[in-house]
Amino acid sequence: MKRIGDSALRAYRAQILALQDVQALQAREARFEAPLGDWIGRLAGFALVLRLQGALPAPVPIVKGDRFNAQGLEGKIVIQTSLAQAVLMWHLAAPGRAQVFA
Repeated sequence: MKRIGDSALRAYRAQILALQDVQALQAREARFEAPLGDWIGRLAGFALVLRLQGALPAPVPIVKGDRFNAQGLEGKIVIQTSLAQAVLMWHLAAPGRAQVFA
């Protein structure tokens, strides 16, 4: 999987909001990563849904190659999901604090 840049993620978000070919984005696999603090704060709604589904992922260490602005002390959350859901979570995260791979 390759990291998707912010401009492409903004384009995907616009596509979702316009309800254009959302099924294709829903069918495409992606990986969402964000610092644990953001997951507990800004993305708490998604965390609750995954917990209710029994699919809450465990935090993993932040590594040097991660491209979001975080100290690395808290760890990060890694979620395998659809590209559509990853884009929506990315949009809710603070700027520069999440990354999506597809």
